[in-house]
Amino acid sequence: MAKKRNLDDVFLELNAEFQKLINDFSDKEKTEENGETFNSLWQNIVFKVLKMNVNSVKKQLCEDTKLKAVSFAEQVEYVSEFNNFSLTTYHTEIDNKTKSLMKLSLPEYWRVFDIQKDAEFNCVKVTFGNTAVNSGKDLVGYVFLSPSGKVKHLFTHIYSF
Repeated sequence: MAKKRNLDDVFLELNAEFQKLINDFSDKEKTEENGETFNSLWQNIVFKVLKMNVNSVKKQLCEDTKLKAVSFAEQVEYVSEFNNFSLTTYHTEIDNKTKSLMKLSLPEYWRVFDIQKDAEFNCVKVTFGNTAVNSGKDLVGYVFLSPSGKVKHLFTHIYSF
């Protein structure tokens, strides 16, 4: 019978994998391409160690964003695609901001920003950011996982600015 994973085991494994990745990249030149490769490999490690069904989680983040798009559009001054201000929709255009948020809520735009251990609730909190909206840090998704990788709770939030 397999041993049940606890939070400490999960974070020890994440730390060990992260250290290996850092060692693999320690001699590489610091370029944007190497940074993207590092981030991509780190994302894959996170998903593997947490046993997270990443495609399912990203689709759920998209669906939650679409359900809240009108509310989010009312809360923000503008929506800018990939921080490109020539493609900005401003505060008076609620319908257009809603459409922009729905269009930009695609699975490929969600990236892991943070991972925290929540011992009180015995879960792992994974924070995603949608890189397509504004600077990539305004539209976020919070996913709470059991140590075995099962989603306990998930929701999206937009920070007003």
